Amino acid sequence: MHRIVQLMAERNQYLVRYFNLNERELKLYRASNFDSLDAFYETRQAILEVVGALDAKIEEELMALTVEDVDNNQQDMAKLLSEKDSIVEKVLDQDLQVISLIETEKGKILREIHDSKTNRKAVGAYKSGKVKRSYEQEA
Repeated sequence: MHRIVQLMAERNQYLVRYFNLNERELKLYRASNFDSLDAFYETRQAILEVVGALDAKIEEELMALTVEDVDNNQQDMAKLLSEKDSIVEKVLDQDLQVISLIETEKGKILREIHDSKTNRKAVGAYKSGKVKRSYEQEA
């Protein structure tokens, strides 16, 4: 039974790492620095894989528990589950902020691309003489 408590505590540690990673990246994204976006997603994915593996081990341990084991460690397990829920809730809030910042930056980039294409067309029309000819035709 002690093993399951250890696994749950370890899972919470990885969730805290995930939370801290999000916090660091959020600071960068708020400053419009998205240079580490790929590395950020790779690191998050690696942490989630470890958490998934720990969850699988916890499930295995749960299957082997007796009622007596649960009764003896109920407080520790409840505390660890509560901590996990709290961390996950904070992480979900962070993820919403990350998504919002990325979407905002994506919108800016799309506007810049659109403006760039519009400007290119205008410059191209000016260089080709189409603009001049249309003025001459009006006169």
